[in-house]
Amino acid sequence: MPATFAGLSLFGSGPHRIVGTRFGKIWLPPYAGNVNPNGFTNFFERREPKLIQTGRLIATTHSALMTFVSAIQTQAEIPRTGTLVEANGHIWTNMTLLQMQLDDRIDRGRTYSVQYELIYVDLNPTGP
Repeated sequence: MPATFAGLSLFGSGPHRIVGTRFGKIWLPPYAGNVNPNGFTNFFERREPKLIQTGRLIATTHSALMTFVSAIQTQAEIPRTGTLVEANGHIWTNMTLLQMQLDDRIDRGRTYSVQYELIYVDLNPTGP
């Protein structure tokens, strides 16, 4: 089962994976210039969790591939906020799709495919 975002199945045409890259608190080390001139580490608010999804979109025609690309591009340009459900069932709520980046080429053979990278961020993290 492919991942879904905001209830949309956008990634089913090819393999993909989602990796969390940034979690925790925003902090400043001791003596960090004028912002933190004291001798201890300062902790601030929760950092916005960031996820990176990499994958490959695959289609039988160039036109169909561009339809897949456009569907994801539209969500990134809104930008859309929703629930990201991984193929393994892990759920990330309140994630905003902020960026889509395609590989520098479209592979052509029996099928058309392109690699992509998506960046999701929880812009309103809650909790301690």
